[in-house]
Amino acid sequence: MSREIISFQNELCPAIPTVKNNKEFNVYRLLLERMDSILCEGGMDFEVAAMYIEHVETYAKRSIKPAGRRRLAKYAVKALRCNILRHYLDESFIGLSRRIAESPVLQKFIGVIALYDVKVPSKSLLQKYSKFL
Repeated sequence: MSREIISFQNELCPAIPTVKNNKEFNVYRLLLERMDSILCEGGMDFEVAAMYIEHVETYAKRSIKPAGRRRLAKYAVKALRCNILRHYLDESFIGLSRRIAESPVLQKFIGVIALYDVKVPSKSLLQKYSKFL
């Protein structure tokens, strides 16, 4: 099965403030940053996105335009990361949505933080993501 290159650029995001004198939070933050690095550098994000696009094209029985491919790739990556986060944090959909809204670290991990706004997934969208994989 051949894979083509999927490219999309993450939004510019503000720097996450450094938290001093809180070792537990800094270890937690480093763990999330390491998970992010593994997903990106290991190619898991793009592998999942490519599989999802291929699945959608097979189901739709037609080729998808580049803008649609970028949208589907972003959806797939966000779904993957939200599922990883939900299981890691052992949160309900409501609790995870709330925690993402409160935490720039979690927002950055799933890719919803931008320079001027944050688009936090709702409880319903997180539930939809849970059926993604």
